[in-house]
Amino acid sequence: MDRREDTTQKNAKNVELMKMRAIGFQHVFGSAHGIKVLADLEIATGANKSSARMCEFDTNRTMFHEGQRSIYLYIKEILNTKVEENE
Repeated sequence: MDRREDTTQKNAKNVELMKMRAIGFQHVFGSAHGIKVLADLEIATGANKSSARMCEFDTNRTMFHEGQRSIYLYIKEILNTKVEENE
């Protein structure tokens, strides 16, 4: 197997893993309870604003809050992944 074939196989595997992840996230967070949990996470993590201004003088606290926020944004990114039904 040459390098190009190996890369192609790895890319196909990664695409399949991304699809499976997106389907799982959409299943969990698409439920009535999941929607409520996601709304709570949005508020709790301050997802729509940077925490840098809230903690200007405490870099550790800023990093902590930005870490929380990044998890919410990661979930939203996965949820926005388009998955073809027939694939």
